[in-house]
Amino acid sequence: MDGISAQKKIYSGVLLVLLANDVNIDWRLDVLVREAALANVAAIAIDPEQESLPASVVSLAHRLGITLIVCREPAELYRHFLATLSDDWNTRRTSVKEILSLVATVSSLDEALSELERLLGVAVYLFDPTGFEVSERISTREFEHISSFDRLPDVGMGKTAIGSGQTLFTVPINTDMPKPFRLGIVASNPSKSDVSTLSGLMNAAALVCAHVIMRSRLVDKSGAVERRRLIEELLHSDPDNPRAEIRRRIADIGWDVSDTQSVARIACSPAVDVVAATRFVKMAFEHQGVTVNIAEVDDGWFVWPHSTAHVARRDWEKLVRTAIGEIRERIAASCGISATGNGLGEFIRSLSRAADAARIAWNRPQSGYVAVADKLGLDQLLLSWTSADKFAYTAGEFLKQLENSGRDLTKTLLAYLDAESSITETAAVLGIHRNTVSERIKRIESVLDVSLDDPETRLALHLATRAELRFGSLDASGFYA
Repeated sequence: MDGISAQKKIYSGVLLVLLANDVNIDWRLDVLVREAALANVAAIAIDPEQESLPASVVSLAHRLGITLIVCREPAELYRHFLATLSDDWNTRRTSVKEILSLVATVSSLDEALSELERLLGVAVYLFDPTGFEVSERISTREFEHISSFDRLPDVGMGKTAIGSGQTLFTVPINTDMPKPFRLGIVASNPSKSDVSTLSGLMNAAALVCAHVIMRSRLVDKSGAVERRRLIEELLHSDPDNPRAEIRRRIADIGWDVSDTQSVARIACSPAVDVVAATRFVKMAFEHQGVTVNIAEVDDGWFVWPHSTAHVARRDWEKLVRTAIGEIRERIAASCGISATGNGLGEFIRSLSRAADAARIAWNRPQSGYVAVADKLGLDQLLLSWTSADKFAYTAGEFLKQLENSGRDLTKTLLAYLDAESSITETAAVLGIHRNTVSERIKRIESVLDVSLDDPETRLALHLATRAELRFGSLDASGFYA
């Protein structure tokens, strides 16, 4: 114990562990306590020969501000603290068996991540298939998104340098989803031995998370099927006379549609795993401070506020637009917002109105891929007229004549019809000279053998372009895929 007080820099704030078992308590412990106090030691761990420390020693330690820890195995306590504080994964006492045992105890992914953090002693992160961190455990935004995510292996452990000698290690969580989520932790300057140990622990952790996700998805799918069936029945119900059985099922599922409602219909590609992506949709709305009801359908979701008491129509439209912006960071989506309605009948009408608006919004990047049903005007009428498959097929074959005569012709026709036949406005939209527009219009009339001076011809072509945008291979920029 000589020299402790003289080496303040070494001992200040540390835990002093007496490794010998059954230490004989005499005057030397008093000296050690005094020396420790002078060196600013935080605590002393000791295994006394007798069952408890003398009152005089306890009083002295209390007076000098030293914490005394009485334990049977000081050496074991030392190893525990060393493992907890060390960056060396080989000294950590967590085993693969301990991690795998979580399968029997955790009931949710959030609980699994928390328990893994407890066992591993480090922060655990969850990344979606596109590389975004979704567990909301990030204290800094340094690696909120892994830009190299698509280059990480789908088997085994991948690593991404994040600066300051730190490495983000991730392993895939393999489930029935097309692309895996990944589990990640950060380690500082790990050795090859550390990486080997860490790989085993993380792969075990990924198995736990995969089990929890699969179990949750079974429950989610079951609920999603019931919600989907109910929405389909509502879409085919008479809004003026909904059946009593429909009302009962709505009550069973917990939806309150008696109040004023505005429904958002979010449409996405059929390739999207809708059930898996429901989490992101829900999170996007929660980030706006609103709890929503969500019903999954084949190509997206119907969403409406869980409680409309504090969500005014204007506020709802604004937060839907913000949520769609966040959702589109992960998946391509469009959204239609219905007019406000009150009661079950109006709720049923809102579903169809929102769905029609979402179809129109798909081809409206300038509006943020969001359309509001009661602001559509002629677009709504055109959409209803162009819903027939036969019309869509005929329109596609007719317009492809322009594609064969030059790609710019279809694009020009779209802009010209949307500009209500204004040469000047069309030129401004396309960023070309008005003479160029005039020349292209003449070529369009020649190729299609029509006169665009005829209002009925313009209407028919407008219908055709809308049908081809909705059902064909024409994209919003006027080019065929």
